[in-house]
Amino acid sequence: MSAHGPKPPEWIATQPALSEFCSFVRTVGGFGFDTEFIMETSYRTQICLVQIAAGSRVALVDPQVGLDLDEVWELVADPELTCI
Repeated sequence: MSAHGPKPPEWIATQPALSEFCSFVRTVGGFGFDTEFIMETSYRTQICLVQIAAGSRVALVDPQVGLDLDEVWELVADPELTCI
């Protein structure tokens, strides 16, 4: 957190931005993680937002633009990282 308050969240809607953020998470060693789903219009859940906080950064990941979330799932499953 800076002297002027927390940084605003980063909106991530490109694969390079997601890769960069995931690399940053690995340098921190842990992260907070939350997902939001839509279920109202079908019987199959649809992921609509991934929220990740690590160190001084917060990311709002938009899977609705067609991002490949494999890097995020690798973070979640990595036993070397603390995931909350």
